[in-house]
Amino acid sequence: MGQLTAGRVTPPRNGNRLMNAREIASEVFAGKVSPEWVRRNLPQKVTLGHSTVVWFERDVWDWILSCREREYDVSGAVR
Repeated sequence: MGQLTAGRVTPPRNGNRLMNAREIASEVFAGKVSPEWVRRNLPQKVTLGHSTVVWFERDVWDWILSCREREYDVSGAVR
């Protein structure tokens, strides 16, 4: 994700597009969750204006991987 420096956000890593809740629900979760679920549960959202909420794609994938890592210990056994 971009870094906040002196009130300005530096650009994020290359290929890190902004996605809205509908795009995340359909493209990342293949329609298995609703856009409302995305808005309620995904951290690190970026609010643009009054009602526009987006996420950086890389942050979404990082969050998914962190959830998966919490489910398994080092040996691969389910917790």
